[in-house]
Amino acid sequence: MPLCFEQATGTVPADGTAPATVPLCPTGLQVAGTAPTSRDVLVVVVAGLVGAVLVAIASIRKGSPTTSTYRLTPALTALRLPLGGITAVVGLLLAQGATKIGIEPITSQAELLIAAVVFGIAQEPITNLLEARARKVQDEATDTGSSDADSSK
Repeated sequence: MPLCFEQATGTVPADGTAPATVPLCPTGLQVAGTAPTSRDVLVVVVAGLVGAVLVAIASIRKGSPTTSTYRLTPALTALRLPLGGITAVVGLLLAQGATKIGIEPITSQAELLIAAVVFGIAQEPITNLLEARARKVQDEATDTGSSDADSSK
């Protein structure tokens, strides 16, 4: 999966053609003519996981206690991690496409890794929707369980 951005070398050929480019990859600037490696995807996924862990910690800290015997928060926290990695990869692929339509390209390895962390954080709205729905189901299950216990007395 090509997660490298093209970066101009800065030297303009004497014949007036476009300047040469080298791939700027998550693992570092590559030499012209070499192909990106599979480690690039791994680096982006790890950066996305870092972003997801940051929001997972914040989510756990702000979480409200529940009276339910069911605990969905750990499962939803675990869901944030793979979603963070996936959104980081997809986000960088979209960023590559954005450079084709005139949006400023990523020009350094630091920018690339920061973008991957930010895309890892960007999974939070999706996870919040899932968490709200899970809380609703959890509360309904708790209410149903307590009404059944009350009716059996």
